[in-house]
Amino acid sequence: MKMESTKIENLEDQKVFKLKNTNSLYHVFSRKTDQEIWNAFQAGNEGAFNYIYFTFFTSLYNYCSQFYNDKETVKDLIQDFFIYLRENCKNLGEITYLKAYLFKSMRRRVQAYIKQKNRLSAKEKKEFHEFRISISQERQMVNQALNEEKKKVLQEALNLLTKRQREAIFYYFYENLGYEEIALIMDISNVKSVRNLIYRSLNVMRVQSNKYDKILFCFL
Repeated sequence: MKMESTKIENLEDQKVFKLKNTNSLYHVFSRKTDQEIWNAFQAGNEGAFNYIYFTFFTSLYNYCSQFYNDKETVKDLIQDFFIYLRENCKNLGEITYLKAYLFKSMRRRVQAYIKQKNRLSAKEKKEFHEFRISISQERQMVNQALNEEKKKVLQEALNLLTKRQREAIFYYFYENLGYEEIALIMDISNVKSVRNLIYRSLNVMRVQSNKYDKILFCFL
């Protein structure tokens, strides 16, 4: 089942990077491990940088939008992050999971941005939210065949979770990340704790109402 991603308008027209997203580029790096891609990027391989940018920009946008709802601000923060990566590629450490590294880095950047805004305007307060998963994104967790009523029920079930539980569910089902990757992003000490967090989150959704069971078993 493929994920349906939110489209970023005029991505290839952005002025910060003049990148070429070609099928051959994707074919070359899609066969490499995260460490191989990262090593190539650190060695100054422009193709590796382009691959990382085009492969993960939209995922990072959707992810950061869970924390802050101003689209242009989110895009700017991600662009700044890629500028940082390009300028500091040789000084960055080794990584094991590329997507987890990018998510964790952007998580910190968005949180730092929010902390800087000590005095939020009324508009900005509306733009900031506590990691609300939006079913309209139609991620991997949600079967494309689900009708609107079922999507509504699923959204209600997700709303029963705490912020931390929703975040774990987002990583595991929406972004298809493993327990170790989730532990890295959320600063959780061990894999068992992540597994327990996800189990408890699903259990909350199941036990609240019988109607959730029927929906959840469609894709769990």
